[in-house]
Amino acid sequence: MTTAFKSVQQTVRIEPIQGNPFKPFGLSWVMHYSHMGKGFDAYGPGRSKCESCGAQHKALWHIDVPNHQVKRIGQDIPRCDCASRKRMHDAVLSRSILASRYQRMTIENYTGSDNAYARGAAADYAEEFTPLTSKGVMFVGPVGTGKTHLAAAICNALMERLGTYCILHSVPELVYRIKNNGFNIDPLLECDLLVLDDLGSERVTEFVVDTLFVVINSRIANDKPMLITTNLDGNDLAARYGDEGRIIDRLVGACQMVRVNGKSKRGQI
Repeated sequence: MTTAFKSVQQTVRIEPIQGNPFKPFGLSWVMHYSHMGKGFDAYGPGRSKCESCGAQHKALWHIDVPNHQVKRIGQDIPRCDCASRKRMHDAVLSRSILASRYQRMTIENYTGSDNAYARGAAADYAEEFTPLTSKGVMFVGPVGTGKTHLAAAICNALMERLGTYCILHSVPELVYRIKNNGFNIDPLLECDLLVLDDLGSERVTEFVVDTLFVVINSRIANDKPMLITTNLDGNDLAARYGDEGRIIDRLVGACQMVRVNGKSKRGQI
């Protein structure tokens, strides 16, 4: 590849390779290299772009000053951090527990137009979240209003932005797996953010109450935040569990309540 040296000079002046013994400073610098009969390496524009953000990649070039020739060395190098962020997200996702349908849920594609407050609360939580210091959120509202969508969207945003270790489980499935399949609850206690989805829809037994108390009490004691989705308000939940308020009192103290109102959107196209 041959190019006029003017364009090479311009590229090198913008981004010299680290450790280059000479700083490019215009024509006198070019004449110095030409007089010495030397070449050098420098970063210049690559031939490809990032598929995510569109930033042009860079490449390492060898500039043969006396012969006015340029040769590309190796492959293009990303300027952005999209690839490293994707690797981090994939690693976190492999450790986190989030069903595939929930992985596509974002705050941006939430369709509850009549729940601007709930959407804003979810966006604020995802933006301001810090492990061990953030309170939890309890999304309360009728069936089909997008409570699970908002909780999953928060998880996806945090996994991408911070590498947060998230687990989302529906409570009925969770207690079934614990009781019948010997499900290990340690990840529920240790993850950065736990989502208990559809709390109150499971069949309540002494085992269920005791299991939920262990999980919820352990997380609160260790400053581990939770997101809760439920169709029941605090009084109905307390009446349903009949545990003298042990579970609900702790949840109310550890979570901000966010109402998600409106008609069910399930089945709509």
